[in-house]
Amino acid sequence: MNSAPLERLLALAGAMPFWLCTLALLLGLDGVGWVGVAASQLLASYTLLIVSFMAGTLWQRHNTRTTALSNLIALLAWFSYWVLPLASFLLVAAVLFSWLLQIDGQRYRSGMLSHHYWQTRKAVTLLVCLALVVSAATL
Repeated sequence: MNSAPLERLLALAGAMPFWLCTLALLLGLDGVGWVGVAASQLLASYTLLIVSFMAGTLWQRHNTRTTALSNLIALLAWFSYWVLPLASFLLVAAVLFSWLLQIDGQRYRSGMLSHHYWQTRKAVTLLVCLALVVSAATL
């Protein structure tokens, strides 16, 4: 069974909350009604969750280096979430997502990731990082 289309659909669905929150911020809905009461906080929380999740994927075929990087990235995300202003946290998260993509690029080149996954991963990371930068600029 070819799971590639389902994987791509799930990855794109995972990027949707980034863009829904970004759209709410662009439309000035942060703090308006139940949808925008916490669009910025929803974005920050979801970003933290997904950075942590993506860092955890490095444990799939872990070695000392990727385990250490996974922990470092997750800790940087959490620390940034708690101590930085929201816009700064979103920019740090964009850097962390880019770093995770670079690590997955190394894993792809070493044959650990499929071509399909790598193509999807690049596209979704671009969408997510763009949403984070636009949101940070909006705040």
